[in-house]
Amino acid sequence: KWTIAPLLADVSPVFRAFSLTFTAESHAPVACQTGSETTYKGTLTGALRLTTGFSAVGTIGSSSIAFGSANTAVTGSCTTKPVCQTGITWVSASPSGSAVGVSITGIDAVALERTTLLADPAHAARDDLAFATEPSAVLSGKTLYVHTSGSAITGAATMKVLFAEPLVKTSCWLNGVKRVQSATNYFGTFSASPLAANTLLTGVLRSPTSGEGSFVVLSHT
Repeated sequence: KWTIAPLLADVSPVFRAFSLTFTAESHAPVACQTGSETTYKGTLTGALRLTTGFSAVGTIGSSSIAFGSANTAVTGSCTTKPVCQTGITWVSASPSGSAVGVSITGIDAVALERTTLLADPAHAARDDLAFATEPSAVLSGKTLYVHTSGSAITGAATMKVLFAEPLVKTSCWLNGVKRVQSATNYFGTFSASPLAANTLLTGVLRSPTSGEGSFVVLSHT
């Protein structure tokens, strides 16, 4: 068993109660390239009350709560064999927020994030995140085009390449077979209409309308 119980003085008033117990029911070693690691599956129960800071929600949680499966805990540390990937990942960030996109190995998504500093306790912050399945980003010449479906997240963006780093080749594994992963990092200017998501609790999350950005093109042989 593991007990997760920080001093309430350290987490109040964000958490009004925080005392959880993880009970392992099974475990298995992780296939490591270096080091060793074990993953445990089990149950997570206890008390958890969170003050949301939203007037419409108030405090959520319970003095007796059980989380659905699967709950996991990890001990040790290892470097796993990297899985071969094909596609594009991109990111644009500014003090007002960030936008991230993934179009690799069957995953096509866009995420918008905003960090808000809280008045109490000191140094606490809240991250608001909107994540949705969206069309793949498309690279044409020296411009990356980002489009959305116009439902969960709306808008469009482009990233124009200013320079690229040299191609990097590393080892990767696909279905147990060792291959060569190729990755090229591009850096450039980001512009958007902007990308935006309407959320129930935190209002509208927006990407920067302009700024710097980068993306990585992945392939393997």
